[in-house]
Amino acid sequence: ISLGLVGSEMCIRDRSQAVALANWNPDHFLDTAEMTAALAVALDWGYNEWTASQRSTMVKAIVEKGLQPSLPVYSVADNNPGPYRNIGNWTGRADNVNVIVNSAMIMGALAVSGETTSPVPANVYAEAMDSLPNGLRAYADAGGFVEGQSYWAYATRHFASLANSLITSTGSDQGVLSNPGVRASGKFMLGTRMPNGQFATFADTLALSLIHIS
Repeated sequence: ISLGLVGSEMCIRDRSQAVALANWNPDHFLDTAEMTAALAVALDWGYNEWTASQRSTMVKAIVEKGLQPSLPVYSVADNNPGPYRNIGNWTGRADNVNVIVNSAMIMGALAVSGETTSPVPANVYAEAMDSLPNGLRAYADAGGFVEGQSYWAYATRHFASLANSLITSTGSDQGVLSNPGVRASGKFMLGTRMPNGQFATFADTLALSLIHIS
């Protein structure tokens, strides 16, 4: 797509700030995941707008600051908290963190595929695809999400981006949309919204939470 003048200027500014950071805060790995997903989308959507040098810098940042830091977590047992201060080891958990991090890692790996000779993207892709089904257990068979509607929205936004990325990059969702809970989860959000527009809440969702369910 064409970013247009304003979009190009904003992307250049934000890209420059992101790649200049020393790291993407792996001690709170959701930050790393968000940055990886954002740079992956920017690299892909604006691919023809970037110079070769800009693309190279983005690829390097995704690999070194996004994907590489995930490997010390993927490489340890599920009961090992891993090397980072917060969040811990998401790989075997059924929660929003697993879905968000794995979705972002896969998107990052897809975005740099063919752009680097590093083995890191392929390794991370395999690890994240193996771990993601654990996270998808957070979607119960009837569509309910164990952590409530707010975290449903957070996780599902990233998961939807992942599914679209897989389809456009590989021609298939690679089976991630076959999970029955995922397929039914839209009904969960509609079914827990009351006539006054508020949510019948549980977990830490507030009744007046501004949750976009479209």
